[in-house]
Amino acid sequence: MVVLFATSTPISYVFLIGLGILEIAFTTIHLRSLCENEDYARADLGEEVAATLRRRLADLHAAKSLKDVVVGNLRDIGTGSRYCKRIDLWNNVSMDFCSNHARERKYIEAAVNWDKVNRIRITRIGQTNE
Repeated sequence: MVVLFATSTPISYVFLIGLGILEIAFTTIHLRSLCENEDYARADLGEEVAATLRRRLADLHAAKSLKDVVVGNLRDIGTGSRYCKRIDLWNNVSMDFCSNHARERKYIEAAVNWDKVNRIRITRIGQTNE
């Protein structure tokens, strides 16, 4: 079961995650609808992808940190000047997200310390051209 809490911004919500809280924001209302509305996700993504999306969101909910997410081939990607992650959903469909802190939680100049990240922004759900 996913626990959602409303926040002050119109396109974000939070998960209780481990002992902390993971706040998830979205770049668009469409992405938020995909993650929050199962029927909308099924209509837009198909049954298999929508079901996997729900499972990946539940995996994020259950993890104490992003390093605990072992399914979906979670990996680093470069998106412009931001340091982001990609997780597979189904076949060539994936979800991308970035740290959503005002000041990135870094352990060296070029990398985000994902153990300290408790805010992410989902930036894309769709076909992957890798």
